[in-house]
Amino acid sequence: MHSGHFLKQSLFNDFHIDKEPIISPKSQLYFIGSCFSQEISQRFHERYLLTEYNPFGTLFTPQSIRKALEIISGTKPVELTKFNEEWHFLDGAYRFHGTHSEKLKSQIDQIALQSRAFLKQSNFLFITLGTSIYYEWIHNSRSVANCHKIPQNNFLKKQFTTEEIKTDLSAIDTLISENFPQIQIVYTVSPVRHLRDGIRENSVSKSILHAALHEHLSSNRARYFPSYEIFNDELRDLRFFKTDLMHPNDWATDYIFTRFLETYGTTELIEFVDRADKLRKIELHKKHNSAIQVETNWNWEENRNNLLNE
Repeated sequence: MHSGHFLKQSLFNDFHIDKEPIISPKSQLYFIGSCFSQEISQRFHERYLLTEYNPFGTLFTPQSIRKALEIISGTKPVELTKFNEEWHFLDGAYRFHGTHSEKLKSQIDQIALQSRAFLKQSNFLFITLGTSIYYEWIHNSRSVANCHKIPQNNFLKKQFTTEEIKTDLSAIDTLISENFPQIQIVYTVSPVRHLRDGIRENSVSKSILHAALHEHLSSNRARYFPSYEIFNDELRDLRFFKTDLMHPNDWATDYIFTRFLETYGTTELIEFVDRADKLRKIELHKKHNSAIQVETNWNWEENRNNLLNE
């Protein structure tokens, strides 16, 4: 008869991931895509790695990611949309709107220039796909990344096909290889559930993403990290959701981050992160006992340099 511990452990899959130690403490990482991508990026940043999360904000679809990378690389001009005397950058987050189009466009161009400079020095691009459902601006049939709180009757809700997604993924890979040839791409599918679209619709949406990405990767050198599979097949419990039952909670995200680190981190990076965690605890302790508010980035560069030199 098996022990209780054995039976409990048998309820969970040991989800095997082949290790490929390619990220070192000196690697520079760029993240783009859904909010889950931002969560992983933040965890690397907190451990003193050089990272950047797409400054245009959360992007859910492959097409919105492709368009953002085109703007960042300088291969696509910025398109603004006017609504009720305000200009909106519907390919980016809601904060990109204003009454002066040239000022807004200049702000976006400057951000793109800074991201381009970061990407030119980056080693890895991590892309998180969130959904295949998108919204189309009815006045010119153009897909948008964000509706900017504009009334819903100005948009049509649609779904990309696997072929359309494969076209965008191929365009992304070509764009990166031509403009940032040193970068290696790692794709993942976000475990975040888009329940506002409906439970069944979310399942269909994720399935289309998986099917398109699987076909794309079969003839491509880009990598795939199974964030979605880890969350749904290894954790698969409502305890690992936030209270909205859509987003993984901090424990689950930390677990997936750890699996990510174990998969792609070199021995040097694992040791670097262990030392960074200890240093971060000291910094947080100082912050807790300080009369002044200490920012997250307090002593970031100094701490990174000290860790690299140890």
